[in-house]
Amino acid sequence: MKFWHIIPDSNHVVSLAKSLMDLDTQNDHEILIYGLRGHQKSYVEETKALFPKTRDLGGNLTFGANDVVVAHGIFTDTIISFLNDVIQKGIKVAWCVWGGDLHMLAPVRGVTDFLNAFSCVICAPGELQLYPELTLPEVHGCPYAFDKDLGDRPLEKEKLIILGNSGDPSNRHEYLLELAAKFDGYRIHIPFAYNVTPEYRTAVLSKSKELNLGDRITLQEKILPLEEYSNLLGKAEFLLAAHNRQQAVGSISIAYQRNCRVYMTKEIRTKSGLTMVNPGYLQLLSYGYVDIQDVFDLESDANVQSIITHPPPSNRLSEVSATSVENRLATYERVKRVCGVK
Repeated sequence: MKFWHIIPDSNHVVSLAKSLMDLDTQNDHEILIYGLRGHQKSYVEETKALFPKTRDLGGNLTFGANDVVVAHGIFTDTIISFLNDVIQKGIKVAWCVWGGDLHMLAPVRGVTDFLNAFSCVICAPGELQLYPELTLPEVHGCPYAFDKDLGDRPLEKEKLIILGNSGDPSNRHEYLLELAAKFDGYRIHIPFAYNVTPEYRTAVLSKSKELNLGDRITLQEKILPLEEYSNLLGKAEFLLAAHNRQQAVGSISIAYQRNCRVYMTKEIRTKSGLTMVNPGYLQLLSYGYVDIQDVFDLESDANVQSIITHPPPSNRLSEVSATSVENRLATYERVKRVCGVK
């Protein structure tokens, strides 16, 4: 059998390639890349150099009856149509949720049947709880590995705060700006390169002006090369995230390993107003990131001053985590078992 990884041309495909390289079953995997509007840099050649069994997603594809297609993020009508055709042909398809795709697709009328037709979904524990109409089997695990050497390449810290991971309104930048304003003398960097509307951009800039933060803010409106983005996170003292869902796992993982102090929403609210643990927080805990803090703690001026004047030791990493080779192999074995293939 073979795993066929369908993934958009983005920096995540580099992470996938690196994650497959150190598996002794790497010959059972192939990466198929497709273009995604909005990404300004192509990672195809870099991925092919890392993992030679990589090619563009095109025609004349033949999937075996014992194969599994793994869809990493679902964001375009074209890929939805492609995956629907594959499912209709009886091929097993697993959906590896990225966060934004789930919350974009699940509320859309008429999409439930398509999503429930997948053989399984690879997601964080509790991630589908916000959408009880989704009943496909869940596989809790991690197909990605993050660069374990990042923590061995420390950078000199700067008085710098990173807010969120994109220009999507789910980042709640206006709330984050209110928190960041409490950090006197800190520069504020906002990754804003995708999923942004002109109206939301205007609202964020208006809020920064209201808080007199204009000369301290950098609005990053182009996607940075992965190494440059990683170094930015490595120089920052803080990363603040306030999503009411799983999001920014990749950015937080890099930041945490580079000893940036991470504050995120540990508790979120469902559509009905009930509270639950943020699945993204649970996922990051499974990666071994035990020192992530609650962003709501920064609402207290006293807490902020204590945090600034009494920095903790380096971020700790659990020695056993979901990103280990053994656990990543186990994730694929669980997918095979759920899909009924050998």
